[in-house]
Amino acid sequence: MLKVVTATAVALMLATTAASAQTPSISDCKTAAERLGERAERMSLTDSEEERIEDLLEKMEEQCEARDFVGALASGKLVKAMLDAKG
Repeated sequence: MLKVVTATAVALMLATTAASAQTPSISDCKTAAERLGERAERMSLTDSEEERIEDLLEKMEEQCEARDFVGALASGKLVKAMLDAKG
């Protein structure tokens, strides 16, 4: 269930855009990053994994603020893939 919610949050940024022809909001983008961060906090990660994920989430938030939603989605997908690999 958590994986579905996280995947949905990340995908919402562009899926909503495609359906409604509107730009996703910075708020929606940051919410997706926060949900990924919350998921990461609940997992047992090595120091290097935690550092890499933190770096990607910071990058994602910066991309959100810059309205680089395509870049933010790519960063979110990387984080999601790392978390999915950990189970």
